[in-house]
Order: sequence, then C-alpha cells, then structure tokens
Amino acid sequence: MHTASARGPKLSLFATVLSLFLFGALLVGAGVTIANYVHTRQTATRVASDTFDTTIDRINERRLAFFAPVFLIAELLRNDPSFHQPAGAKEAIRPLIVSALTLNPQISAVYAGYDNGNYFQILSISEAEKSFLEKLGGPPTTRFAIQEIRADNDGVRIETWRFLDADHRQIGGITDLRPTYDPRRRDWYREASAKPAAIYLCDHVATGNDDSESICGWRHRGRRHIGSIDGLCPLGQIE
Repeated sequence: MHTASARGPKLSLFATVLSLFLFGALLVGAGVTIANYVHTRQTATRVASDTFDTTIDRINERRLAFFAPVFLIAELLRNDPSFHQPAGAKEAIRPLIVSALTLNPQISAVYAGYDNGNYFQILSISEAEKSFLEKLGGPPTTRFAIQEIRADNDGVRIETWRFLDADHRQIGGITDLRPTYDPRRRDWYREASAKPAAIYLCDHVATGNDDSESICGWRHRGRRHIGSIDGLCPLGQIE
C-alpha cells in the first residue's frame, strides 16, 4: 500500500515534466519554423528585387545602346546646312549617314521631308527589305538604297534611286520615276510639324509578330524640313 501510493506522485511528476518538455519542444519547433519562414521570405524578396533591378538595368542599357548613336546622328544632321535645304545636294552628308548605318544595324533609315514635297532617304537594306528591293528592281547585293524626290523648274516631281553595295560603291540606279509618295501627307511629317520641340522621341506601333519589337526613332523639325531616324528597338528582349 505504501509503495503503490508513492508511485502516484512520481508518475504525476514525470507526466508534468514530460508535458513541459513536449511543450518546450513545440515552442522551439514553432520558433524555428517561423524563423525559417521569415528568412525564406526575406531571401525571396531580395532575389525578386535583385532580379527586377537587373532587368531594369538591362532595359536601360538597351535604351542607351539604341538611342545614344541615334541622338548623336540626329544632332549632326540637324546642324548640317545641306540637310536643311530642299534643293541642296546631299552628296556631302551621304558618307556620314552610310557609315552611321553600317556601324548601327539597329537603325533602319535616315530620311527627311521638305515643305515643297521633296524627299531624301538612305535606307539600310536587311533581310526584311529584300522583297521590297526586288519589287523596286534593285540589285540583290544592295546594302544601302538612296531615294530622292525633287521638283524640277516646272514643278514636276521626279524620283530617283541609287543602290550601293556593302563597300559603299554604286552598283545600280533608277531615274525619272513619277512618284506618288509625298512626305507632307504622311502622319510622321504632320505629327512632327505640330510638335513645338525642335527634336523629340517617337514610338510607333509594334512590327512583325513580336510585340516586344517596335519602330522607334528621333524626329527633328527645322524651318523647312522634318528629319527622321528610325530603327528597330527590341527593348523587351532580355536574355
């Protein structure tokens, strides 16, 4: 009887200690779980933030890579007197533009429309323009195409094309075409004419099947002309 009664308090004490131990273990486990959750969440947030910053940096690098040479070329042309004159010869600035297009394949064209309907364009020929070149009748090895529309003394507008190879040598030409194209009727000319700024950035609709690729460029407005530099700008293609 005495022995049995002594076991009761011992078992009760053992159960109490075991309960306290299990409760402490649960608290420690819960604390570790909460700490791991907080740490994991902080790590995920930091990784997401770093990934976002890296993506933004890449986008900004692409913007700079595209727009820096475009802005420089636009400034040079904006200050070149021969580019301002509707009837002025453009041969002096041709090597500059062709070299710029060679060094900057993202630029597709440099062109200018004038208030008398004259038009000047140097087009960089890539695979996308091959079908256009074939329809036009240009040599298949054309790397650059120079288009000019001028009004003669009688007001008759005449269109000519010159075709250059990769070494900038003329390999063909088309003369005495009667153009239907008039820059003054185009949206890009009208929009630029209505802008108060002398030079500004423009973005056009996406091209092709890739929504991340758009035509972007600079417009600069002079007293008698609207100059433009356009190119493909794949800002969304982050590798």
